[in-house]
Amino acid sequence: MRIVIKWKIPTFAYASTSQPMPRSLPLLVLLFLPLLSAQHPALSTRPGGKDYALFFAVETYDHSSSWKSLPGLTKEVESIAADLRDLYGFETKVIKNPTLAEIDAELAAWRARKFGPDDQVMVYFSGHGQFIDDRRQGYFIPSDGKGSSGSVYERQWLPYLDLRRLVTGIGCRHILLALDACFSGTADDEVVFKDETEEWAEPTGAADQQWKQQIHDQLRCQSRILLTSGGKTKTENPSKFAASFRKAFSKQGGADKIVRPSDIMEEWYGLAIPPHSTTFEGHESCGNFLFVYQPKSTPVPPPAFPDYDEDGTPDATDKCPTEAGPAATKGCPDQDGDGVADKFDRCVTEKGPASNDGCPVTIPAPAPKNVPAAAYDPMASDMVDITGGEFAMGSTEGSEDEKPVHTVEISSFRMSRYEITNAQFCNFLNEKGNQTEGGVEWINLDGKWDDERCRISKSGTKFVVASGYENYPVLYVSWYGAVAYCVWLAERTGKNYRLPTEAEWEYAAANGYRHTKYSWGDGNPSGRKGGNVADETAKKRYSNWTIFEDYTDGYVYTSPVGSFDPNVLGLYDMSGNVWEWCADWYNDKYYETSPRKDPPGPTTGSSRVCRGGSWVNYDNLCRSAIRVNFSPTDRNVDVGFRVAQGK
Repeated sequence: MRIVIKWKIPTFAYASTSQPMPRSLPLLVLLFLPLLSAQHPALSTRPGGKDYALFFAVETYDHSSSWKSLPGLTKEVESIAADLRDLYGFETKVIKNPTLAEIDAELAAWRARKFGPDDQVMVYFSGHGQFIDDRRQGYFIPSDGKGSSGSVYERQWLPYLDLRRLVTGIGCRHILLALDACFSGTADDEVVFKDETEEWAEPTGAADQQWKQQIHDQLRCQSRILLTSGGKTKTENPSKFAASFRKAFSKQGGADKIVRPSDIMEEWYGLAIPPHSTTFEGHESCGNFLFVYQPKSTPVPPPAFPDYDEDGTPDATDKCPTEAGPAATKGCPDQDGDGVADKFDRCVTEKGPASNDGCPVTIPAPAPKNVPAAAYDPMASDMVDITGGEFAMGSTEGSEDEKPVHTVEISSFRMSRYEITNAQFCNFLNEKGNQTEGGVEWINLDGKWDDERCRISKSGTKFVVASGYENYPVLYVSWYGAVAYCVWLAERTGKNYRLPTEAEWEYAAANGYRHTKYSWGDGNPSGRKGGNVADETAKKRYSNWTIFEDYTDGYVYTSPVGSFDPNVLGLYDMSGNVWEWCADWYNDKYYETSPRKDPPGPTTGSSRVCRGGSWVNYDNLCRSAIRVNFSPTDRNVDVGFRVAQGK
C-alpha cells in the first residue's frame, strides 16, 4: 500500500542556522544543517567515540492466531545491521523474536553499561504494533504477546511511551530510537505538522581537520531522536521504513561521508504511509546523531558500466535492468533456463524452444485470438484525439526534479478519456490470467488499506468485480500489469495501445499549451470543476490530513471515473482520483538533457514515473507538473493508469 503524502515541515528553532530547508525534509532536518556536506578526503575511522546498534526483530509469534508472522522481517533487520557494521563501523547486536522479559532484560543490561561522551547508540524495534483507543496508547508486541486487548493490563505488550523512557535511561549521550511497527508514531504524544515548506541550499567546502572538528561539535550536545514507520496508523510488510535506512546508507553519506537522520528522512518522500520524526526526553536543541562511513575494507569501485540488478549485463543493454537474468536473455529472468525470457515465455516453468514461445513442442503455445479490430476494441469510444503542440514542461513551484522549465514539442496522439476501470481490467484478467512479472502478480487481489481495497477477486476460475465498483478505477496494479493490459489491447485490435509518455501525460493534463496548474484550471477546485482529492469529506474520516480547504468532493476514497467535469481537452480525472503510471523511467535530472521533440524518457532506471495525484492528496501533489516515482513492481492503493495511442 502506498499513499503519496507530501511532507509538511513544522517550525523548529535552531539558533545557529539561517539556511532554508528543502520541501521534503520533516521535523529533524533543522538539527543537521550545520554539518551538511562538508568536503573531505576519504577516512577510515570517525574521530571520537564508539557506535552501537541494538535491534529487536520479531518475525514470528507464539500466539500466531492473533499475530501473523512477518516474512522477511529478520532479513531486513540483519541487512541494516550488516550495513552499519561493515560500512559505518558500528558494533551491532540483533535479538530475534524476543519475549517481553528478554526485551526488558536486554534494555536493563544496556542501561547498566558505561559510555563515552561521543559514543552513540541506535535502538531499533521491528514487529507488530497495536493501538488501544480507550487508553490512547500504542504498543509494541513482543513474540509472546497475547492477542487480546486484555494483554495491556497483564503487561503482555510494551507501551511505546514506556519504551521511550526505557531507552532514554541508557547512559549514552547520543541515542536514536527507531520503531518499525504499526501505530509506532504514537510514541510521540504530540504529532504536529505545520504547513511550512522552504527551499534549501547546501553549504560546501571544508578541510579534513575542519570536518573532524564539525563531527566533534555536532556531538557536543545530548541527543534523543525518534524515527517511526508511521503515525497512528497501520504500516506494511515488507517495510519501506527499513528500506529507507538501507537506501540512505548505500549512498555512503555523499561528499562528506556522513549519513544523518535527515538523509534517512529524505528517502521517506512519496511513501504511502508517511513515517514520523521527533525528539524526546533529554534531547538538547543542538543534539545530533551521525553515521560516519568507515568501511572495514577498501570499497569495491563502481563498475565501469552501471549494472543496477548486478546480473553482469550493463544497464545500457539490459532489457530488464531491475531484474537479474542471464546474458542469454539480455539480462531478463529465465526461470526454466530455456533461453526464452519469462516475459516472452508462455510456459515459464517448462523448457521449450523460442519457436514455440518457450513451451515444450508437445504442448502447443496458446494461440492469440484473431478477432477483427472493428469487432473487438473495448476502448474505441473512449479514446480522445489530442492535437500536438508546444508547451513549457515543468514548474518553478515544485521540487528540483521539475526544473528547469523547458519547451517541449508533442506530436498528436490519442489518450483514453477515463482511467482504466475495474470492469475493463477484469476482462483482461479473464483472458490472460493474473500473471507474475518482476516477481509479483500484475494485480494484488488482496490489496487493502483501511476501507479501500482491490475490488477485483477470483471466483473459481473467473475474475469478478465487486458489485457497484465496475466503473471505479482499477487499483493495486503494477507497472508491468498496466503495460500488459496495453499489449493485450494491441494484440486484440491491431492498434498501438501503450502507456503515455511522461511528456504526453503532462501536456494532456495541463490542457496543452495553456499548461494550467491543475487539470481543472489554475485555481482551487469548486464543485464539479475539480476532482477527487483530499477534501472536507476525507477530513471527517482522517482528521490529521492536509486537504483542499472548503472543498467537498463527496468521496473519502476513489470515485467512479468521470464523476467530475472533464478538462479542456475532454479528459476526466487527470488531477486526483488515482496516480497514473507513465511509460518512462524516472530520473530526477532528466529535464536538464531532455530532447525538445517527443521526449521518450531515460533509457534506463530503477523506478517508473507516476503522475496526477490521488484521492489522498492536496494541492501540491495534484499539480499537473508534479513528478513521483515507484518501483515497477509496486502495487498501491491509489495508483492506476490510462492508455494512449500514437497517431
